[in-house]
Amino acid sequence: MSKAYIFKCPQCGAHKVYSPKKQALECKHCSSLTQIAADREVFKKPYMAGLALEVDPGTEIQGCLSCGARLNMLAGEISGVCPFCGAGNIVSVEGSEGLKPDECVPFAIENEDAERNFKKWLLKKWFVPNELKKKARIEKIRGVYSPVFAFDAFSSSTYTGVLGKHYTTYVGSGKNRRAVVRTRYFPISGSLSLQHNDIMTECSPHFDQKVLNRLRPFDLRSRAKYDKGFLSGFWADSADKDLDQGWQDCKAIADDETKRQILSRYSYDVVKSLNINTTYEDIKYSYMLLPLYVSSYSFKDKVFSFFVNGCTGKIFGKVPRSPVKILLAVLGALALMLAAFLLGQHFDLIGTNPYTYPFG
Repeated sequence: MSKAYIFKCPQCGAHKVYSPKKQALECKHCSSLTQIAADREVFKKPYMAGLALEVDPGTEIQGCLSCGARLNMLAGEISGVCPFCGAGNIVSVEGSEGLKPDECVPFAIENEDAERNFKKWLLKKWFVPNELKKKARIEKIRGVYSPVFAFDAFSSSTYTGVLGKHYTTYVGSGKNRRAVVRTRYFPISGSLSLQHNDIMTECSPHFDQKVLNRLRPFDLRSRAKYDKGFLSGFWADSADKDLDQGWQDCKAIADDETKRQILSRYSYDVVKSLNINTTYEDIKYSYMLLPLYVSSYSFKDKVFSFFVNGCTGKIFGKVPRSPVKILLAVLGALALMLAAFLLGQHFDLIGTNPYTYPFG
């Protein structure tokens, strides 16, 4: 592979990497900056024309011998360690090139900011053991671009169904008179047209849709046409999903949105049945890179991973729970329920037995 895509500093010859804070390539040796002429005019491509995706000759696939991760790096760039398992045995996968992205959302915060945000996030977790908050030791935070397919499409739907609305009525008489909840059903039908924009589905083997959804939103206003300069100093995860599977996943998301929009037209409590027939037109897509920071920490011989939105600093990750704090919370909730019950009994007695509880 050619090393032409390594960004050398014209002043000292050192390696330049992308600086999120300065939004430019920065030399770590002499601090000189090189601006990236970011092209913000991003256009999606027709879906049918994209079934044969291009590869990027400026990147190569590198594989981790420990965890099997496959990552896109700039051709000839020194790898360092795997961002997912921390191993240093990274090798180039001969004859492999990465898919060429259409657009990229650049990193906007530095890894030091991501680490500070994580520590603040951890302090706000009430059920986390206090010992962890004081002694949490974070592994090195690494910036990884996560690949997604982003789709636009126009949908036309027709629907029929039956919804139900609860109402309260009274039955019986005298001491047996009581309130019962019943449901009144009514038919619905109609049509709905929607324009869906930037429906995203993860196509990375390391980040699932749950991670993407919990870290949203990303600052799509800053997205630009893919430029290799954005990758300098960062990893880019390799896709394990093709465009057709990406559309099927996004179509399921669009179908759910159509269902929500239809149901929002009505006042109802239950859905007895709902049949929706939807066709999609003008389907367009882009292969996009989103910025994430990836790291982990250890606590009592267990490893917990966490992710940071590289635009906003938003955190998502798993944390250990303190059994003592959980027990205290449960006991507190039970005490409140018991107090509410006893208070209710007290007022019931006042209302039903005025001779025992005279007016004061």
